Amino acid sequence: MPTSDHGADAISYRRSPCRSCPWTVRNAELYHYGAISAYLVGIGEHTALGADAVGCHASERTPVELCAGWLQVEGAEHPGVRDALADGRLPARALRPRADGPQLFSFRLEMLDAHAATSRRALTDEDGPGREGEE
Repeated sequence: MPTSDHGADAISYRRSPCRSCPWTVRNAELYHYGAISAYLVGIGEHTALGADAVGCHASERTPVELCAGWLQVEGAEHPGVRDALADGRLPARALRPRADGPQLFSFRLEMLDAHAATSRRALTDEDGPGREGEE
C-alpha cells in the first residue's frame, strides 16, 4: 500500500512490506534474490532519496516508493530519512512496523546473509523452492 500524504514535497513510501519484500524473514526461503546488494542499490537510484536509500522493488511509480521493510529496519539511521522526518516530507509512522505486519530482519547484514544462504542452497538443491522471485 503506497502512501504519500504530506503535500507536493512528500516522499512516497510503502506502509507495509510488499508480498515479496526481501526484508521479510519468510521471503528468504520463498524467493531467491541473486545479487541482492547490487539490486538494492540500483532500485534506490530511482527514489527521491537516491541510491543510498532502498526503494520498493514492486513499485510502479516514479520516483519509486521507499521500501517499507527498509524504512522499518534501517530508515531511522538514514540521513535523508531523518531530514524528511524533520521537515515533514515523511511521517514518523513510516518507520513503525504494523502490529499485524510480517517479521522483518533486524539489520541489513542479517537479511543479506539469509538471502545468500538460500540462494546457495537453491543452486545445489534441485528439489528446493523455485526461483520465482529472483531479481
